[in-house]
Parts: sequence; C-alpha cells; structure tokens
Amino acid sequence: MWSISNRWESEIGLLTRAFRGKAGGEGELAPLSPPSHASHLPFPCCCLSDFVADPKILQETAKVVRGRVEHGQKDNDLYKFLQSSDLSTADDAAIRSCRNFFLTEVRSFVQSVTGLELSRERVDLTSSLYQHSDYLLCHDDLLDNRRLAFVLYAPEPPEWGDDMGGQLELLGAGPEGEPGGVEVRLSPRFNSLVFFEVSTKSFHRVHEVLSPNAKRHSLNGWFHAATPAPLKPLQAGPKEDESLQKGLKKKEPLQREPKEKEHLQRRPKEEEGIGPSDRPRLEPPEAQTAFVEWVEEEYVLSAETVQAVRRDFEVRSEIQLTGFLNPGNLQRMKEEVKESLAPQSPPLWVPVGPANRRNYDVLSSLPEKSFKVLRSFLAVLDSEIFRNHLMTLTGLELPPRPPQLVLRLLKHGSFSLIRDQDVADLNPCLDLWISLPLGPGGFPEGGGGSVEYIAKDEAEPLLSIPPSEEGTLSLVFRDRETLWFHKYVNVLLKDHSLVWVHASFRVEESGSDASGSDASGTESGEDGVSEDEEADVPPKKPRLASSEEAPSFECSSSKDV
Repeated sequence: MWSISNRWESEIGLLTRAFRGKAGGEGELAPLSPPSHASHLPFPCCCLSDFVADPKILQETAKVVRGRVEHGQKDNDLYKFLQSSDLSTADDAAIRSCRNFFLTEVRSFVQSVTGLELSRERVDLTSSLYQHSDYLLCHDDLLDNRRLAFVLYAPEPPEWGDDMGGQLELLGAGPEGEPGGVEVRLSPRFNSLVFFEVSTKSFHRVHEVLSPNAKRHSLNGWFHAATPAPLKPLQAGPKEDESLQKGLKKKEPLQREPKEKEHLQRRPKEEEGIGPSDRPRLEPPEAQTAFVEWVEEEYVLSAETVQAVRRDFEVRSEIQLTGFLNPGNLQRMKEEVKESLAPQSPPLWVPVGPANRRNYDVLSSLPEKSFKVLRSFLAVLDSEIFRNHLMTLTGLELPPRPPQLVLRLLKHGSFSLIRDQDVADLNPCLDLWISLPLGPGGFPEGGGGSVEYIAKDEAEPLLSIPPSEEGTLSLVFRDRETLWFHKYVNVLLKDHSLVWVHASFRVEESGSDASGSDASGTESGEDGVSEDEEADVPPKKPRLASSEEAPSFECSSSKDV
C-alpha cells in the first residue's frame, strides 16, 4: 500500500521553514542529512530521500510502468528522452493506485509544506526515461496554472552514482531575470521525491546521462493551483521539466507565446560575432584573386554545374555543395582556427548565453597580422564577387550590404534553443554554413552539433545539416517563419570540438530597395520594419533574380592561398 514515510510526516515543520525561507539566516538550509535537501534558494525546493514508506511498491510499480506503458521518443532543441502519455489513461490497477497516492497523500503533504493551495481534482503524472546521452536543457516550467513540480525517482540501477550524470540542476537567476549558474545538484536516487515551486525563477535542467547502461526513470508531473487563474510570467522560455508542452515536439505545430507577453520582453538579438568594422577587407582585384583561390573551379567555370545548382536550389530552397572549397586552403584554415583557441589575452573566443538560450563560444576578433588564411576566407565571404556568385547559384537577389558573420565553437555541452517569440523574425535571409571539425579522427554520428531548421507550422524538422569533413558549403533560404538551432553536443563528442562558419545574407523582397527602405520610403529598423510597426506584418515574397539578371564575371585558374 502506498504511504509516505513517517520520518517526513514528522518533519513538516522543519521543511516548511526551509521551503518558505524561515529556517534561520538568509539562504540557510534545513539541517537534513544528504542527499536530502530543503531550501528556498535559488528557489523553494525540497529533495526527500526514502520518501515512500514501502520502497518495494515503488520498485514494482515502476517496473509495471516501464513494461506495460508505451514510451515515445521526445527529441528537439530542448530535450532528448523517452516519455509516456499522462498515466491517467493507463488501464492498470497498480498505476491507478500510484496516481491516487499523488492526488491525495502527496498533494496534502506538499500543500502543508509549501502553503500553496493546490487543486484536489487535477494532477499531471507521466513516466520519463533518460538513457545514455539523454538530457533536458534549462527552462522554468511555467505553463497554465502549474504551481508545484514533482519528481519521484526509480532509476535502474537503484544505486545511482554522481558520475552517471542525470542530476537535476537548479540555477540561480541574474539581475535581469535570466538564468545564472548552477547552485544545487540533486542526484536521481531511488525513492527520492523532489518538489519545487514553479515561478519566473525556477530555472532548472537535467544533466546528460553519462553511463551507457543506466536508465534514469522517474514518475513526474505537476500540481496545479486550486483556482483556474494562470500565472503570467515576465520571462517565458522552454516550459517543461520532464514532460512536453513546447512547440517543437513531434506531431504538434510550433506554439507562439501569448500576445500579452510579447511586449514585456523584446526578442533577444543574436550574438554579435565579428562586426563589419572589424572584418578583413579586400579591394576588388584582390577579392577576385582570393575568390578563385578558395572556390573550386567546378562551381565557377562549369556552366552545367552552376545551372544544376540553381535549378535544385529554386526547387528545394536549400542545397549542400560538397567539395566547394579548395581542400588545401580548408586544411590550413582549420589549423589556424586551432591556433586561435590557444589561451590569449584578451581571448579571441568568448562564451555566450544565457543558459536558456545558448551555450557556446564565438570568435569576437582577429589580430590584423595573424591568421592570414582565415582572414582571407572571411574577406571572401564579405566580398561583392562572392555575393554576386551566390545570386548566380541561388537566383535570390541579395542587396549590397554586409552579411551577418559569426564563427561558433561547439564542444560537449554546447547548444542553442529557439523560443516561441522567435517567429517574430522578419528578415528573410540566405544562410551559408561551413563546418570545421577539429577533433581527432572523423566526426562521430549521433553526437549532435548539427544545424536544425524548423518551420512554425511543421511538426518535423525541415532540414538537418550535419558536420562535414569535406569542405561542404550549405545554402538555405530562411523565410520569416523558419527558425534554426544547434543540436546539443552530447557525450559521444566529449573529445571533439567543432566550428561552424555562419554567414547570413539579407534577401531583398519585392517592393523593397537595397538600402533597407520599403516601397513607401519608410526607413526600416533592425528587424526589417519601422520601430513602431507591428511584429506580425504579413510576409512579402522574396524576389528571385532571373537568369538574364544574374551577375557574371571572369575567373582565372584556382590556386591555394
């Protein structure tokens, strides 16, 4: 029979003071023996070991759930793990008894500790299973009228060591409400119950499972407020602990944030990378020489190849061009990139965040007299001759303005996330991607680090661009409602690193001129519309340059830098 350990029933007063911040001095923990934990910092949370009085009933029920309940793969920018549907639909007496235990005894217990008024009729309860390389990234759980999140652990093996990963990590909040560093780590030990208050500060994540044979199994969910009024947070991010309501999940379209939240926080800008004023520049004759030194002749001098590329791109709006770059120059550039990673003062590569948006390094500057090959390549990307050739290959019309140019360093633990309000991006672009794997040997498959594109109304990713050793250049037309992210780099790549070169060229739209003003003469803001314009202006269709309009030029033979 399900029941709570007498120990915790007798400790309600102690837990209450810790959870509500009255245990003693500011931030003081309740005097509990590890791994148990109770504190109101970084947000109110308790972890209670040996929670169920009879651990055998938990073990048996967890085995039933794993064996009889279907668990589907959940995999997007925020997470990768297996999860069941809500267990209220399970037709099994043991599972129904477990759910009733949460809805009655557990609800009454946590309500006494927290002082929160919780619904007597509703509890969300699912089963989550994290295996090797599975993870859940930083988010706050805010959705509807959730008030308290909970997790009851039943892992295999029951003796879970810290070196196996899978810890629930609680993050502090910065001065502007963004997530800070990890302040508390809670291992998923068998028969431990974790519960915490859902708020604008409840940033948490699940560390990647590092053990190849371990299964981090839990029964988890939320208690809801007794009244139907939902929370309205100032900051909205990914919204789940170990369940799914986020937009990129399978079989459901991307969800927008409610309109009432959009004015509270503007969409964060992309990391700056190397600004136009800091980039290496080449005069036209030098740029043409460098262009033919970098781009393989087949993609320049072969009319058949160029026409085939354009036909394919106009049909699919994306293309991957294998062997586009001169292999000798590519190898020398990779060696220079490796040199740039050496410790320097000031550092050339800087980390960017926050933890609920991204985690990687970007190249912030290049010394003028160093890294000759890399500087040459970046100058080519920013040259008129290269932009003209992109128009020839794609048929898109690209106005004469510098592209956004970012070099991102990804390693184990790197990622980027998208948010529902990112669909407000109003800048149609041509994205260019080139990967530079830097690790030993080949780049293992299944380790992440890819570029993933998703459309607002699509259930499945539109396109995945994996890292390549072959100097492949990928071109993707990204319209106003298409988003991209870097897939989390998991433990399979712990000994590898990867640099993505990303250039984003603005695409000219019909009714616009190259200066950034629309047909009515209104000056555009940074987001492609005037500052007082609504963010949901209907998209304009990009203008395709005709074959007759496509620029042409003469090229000499190719050679290395």
